[in-house]
Amino acid sequence: MNWNQALMMMKILHSSVRRKNWTGDKYIFYVPKVEHYMNLYPYNVKEDHVDVEEHILIHTKSHTLGYYATTQCDMMAEDWEVVDTGKKNS
Repeated sequence: MNWNQALMMMKILHSSVRRKNWTGDKYIFYVPKVEHYMNLYPYNVKEDHVDVEEHILIHTKSHTLGYYATTQCDMMAEDWEVVDTGKKNS
C-alpha cells in the first residue's frame, strides 16, 4: 500500500504499519490528540496539565519509542504493510 493508505490505516483503523524493507521489530503508529494530559515535566512546563497534539511514533528495533517524521522515500513508497503487534487496537 502507499503512504496515504498507510496513514488512513493508522488513523481510522488504529493499525500499526511498516515498510517491507524495515528490519527487526520496527513499525509506526498514530497517537490521537490527548487533552489535559497530566504534566510529567514540571520543570519544563509551567502548566499543571497540557494538551498533546496528534502525532506518529516509531517503535524501534531496540524497543524504544520516538517521534516519526516521514521521508520523501517513505512517502513515495508502495510497500507499506500492516503489522500485527499482538496488541488489541481500540
